[in-house]
Amino acid sequence: MQKLISVIFFLFLIYAQILAQKTGKVRDENFINFDFGNVDKADLDMKYYPLDSSAEAVVLTEKALISITYALDNTQEPKFHYLKRVKLFEKSAFKDNGYIKIWYTRNDIKGKLTKIKAAVIQPDGTRKELTKIDFVDKKVNEYYFTRNFAFPELTEGCIIEYEYEKAFSSISTLPRWTFQENVPVRHSELWLNIP
Repeated sequence: MQKLISVIFFLFLIYAQILAQKTGKVRDENFINFDFGNVDKADLDMKYYPLDSSAEAVVLTEKALISITYALDNTQEPKFHYLKRVKLFEKSAFKDNGYIKIWYTRNDIKGKLTKIKAAVIQPDGTRKELTKIDFVDKKVNEYYFTRNFAFPELTEGCIIEYEYEKAFSSISTLPRWTFQENVPVRHSELWLNIP
């Protein structure tokens, strides 16, 4: 299965390169709208997911942009920009979605995790954003670290969202992407921007 995913990713890279050469343009990073904080009223009012009324949660949107630039010394500088927004219908969904760990390696410290933000939006529209002290870095071992945070005051019907950017030391350490989860995913979007 991993070989198949690797082949598909490689073919996608080739296609993107051909398309970029054909158009003669590299897309600006602003072509994808991450819209952190812009939650639809219909999503706040949603009592259950229409396509699966038994779902304890639904991923409303998950978006990412992998952009690769080159430094003056011609080394690659991959960057990963990520946003996830989840509607929680049942208390049983709090455990899997209420605590987040973002992994990074020692080599990634150069770029670190930047522009990280997270919020809980209650069904009545009140919003609580996490502050800098809510994010805790932990050393897992000599190679791996995590940035951890927990969403406060979760209630049934609330929406959680978080966004961050992460730099990588090389293209070989890019994250995996899955379009499906153990709860329904309404929208999943992954873009690759290669010069």
